Amino acid sequence: MNLLRPRNRPHLLAGSSSEVGAGGTGDPRRRRGRPCRAWVADGNRLLPAGQPGSTAAGALPPSGRVTALLAALWLMAAAAVVHAETAPPFVLSNWDGRPVSTESLRGRTTIVTFTFAQCAFACPMITFQLKALDEELGSPPGLSYLHVSVNPAQDTPEEILGHFRKHAIDPRRDPRWLFVTGSEAQTAAVLAAYGIQVKRTPTPRGELIEPTIKVVVIDPQGQVAATFATYQWDDKEMRHALASLSDLR
Repeated sequence: MNLLRPRNRPHLLAGSSSEVGAGGTGDPRRRRGRPCRAWVADGNRLLPAGQPGSTAAGALPPSGRVTALLAALWLMAAAAVVHAETAPPFVLSNWDGRPVSTESLRGRTTIVTFTFAQCAFACPMITFQLKALDEELGSPPGLSYLHVSVNPAQDTPEEILGHFRKHAIDPRRDPRWLFVTGSEAQTAAVLAAYGIQVKRTPTPRGELIEPTIKVVVIDPQGQVAATFATYQWDDKEMRHALASLSDLR
């Protein structure tokens, strides 16, 4: 994920194509249509279908079938990891000054992302995705969306409200939308607990901020229901992770 924090227009940098799709556009509405590429096994290798040396589908040797099966299982596991562990505890401050903690979130299902308000590419995309999900689910009252700032020094209440405003979200009227910040030390501790690394690189256009892509679903008991290492989650896997919502049963 590549996040840029200047006032210039969004710019797609090297490495961000995995979250944009084949069209190479920053429009989030085009990302669900990303084409898939077929792969076949050849001994201990996976080759694109049709590439010289690849085995035709349906005629894999036994070793190839095993390789293909293991590869498929690995790809499935990488998309969403189901957990049975307590979410790492934290206490941070919402944009309006209210304390938000793992304890205060108990009794609700919460989708947690790690982002910041001023970024130009991936942050708008994840908020777009979450709002679309919320609309698909009918805005369940028991579901909250928690943005954890990776850049708390710059994420002022004005910047955060501006981020929400771009997505027609009013967190004053809909308190399910949370955007929390903390001190540098508090933020570092939370990011470390959730396995989030933040790479900062100076560029001529501003500072490039690249946090680990991770979406965490926490159930009403404070357990991690699932972790997605992508913003393009599988709808069925996400609904399964949200099974604790009585609205969806």
